[in-house]
Amino acid sequence: MTVTGPGQPLYANAPQGSAFALHAMECGNAGGGRCAVSGPVASQLNDPRGTNSVTLLPDEMPVHTHPANVDNVRPSTPEPAGRLPARFQVRNNRAYLSVTDSPAPVMTTLAPTMIAATGASMAHENRQPNLALRFCIALSGNFPPRS
Repeated sequence: MTVTGPGQPLYANAPQGSAFALHAMECGNAGGGRCAVSGPVASQLNDPRGTNSVTLLPDEMPVHTHPANVDNVRPSTPEPAGRLPARFQVRNNRAYLSVTDSPAPVMTTLAPTMIAATGASMAHENRQPNLALRFCIALSGNFPPRS
């Protein structure tokens, strides 16, 4: 580490302190690391907290639906109107092929969970990575003292 003079910044690495690096910590570099926290926090010194990413559970996502939409027209081209699936057709009109041919369309009822709302908007822990440390800055002289 170098100090360039009184009142000048303390650079913890070269070149000219573009990043401040400590064990398990990188502040200033794009793409990650932990930020320093100080003061009256509920963390012990050198206690890493938080994560770089959080995976939400279904109950933590906002309430939302996934509706199923189809066109009620006979398929006549390989592309359905409005990018929606067309109704089931077999035999002579084969624009959309089914896995198995049946003599007539088979109607079925979707399970209620197929188009029901999902998510519960519940709270979740989402804390940025941080590391509790104590800042000790010497305004004059050397710190820590060298013997």
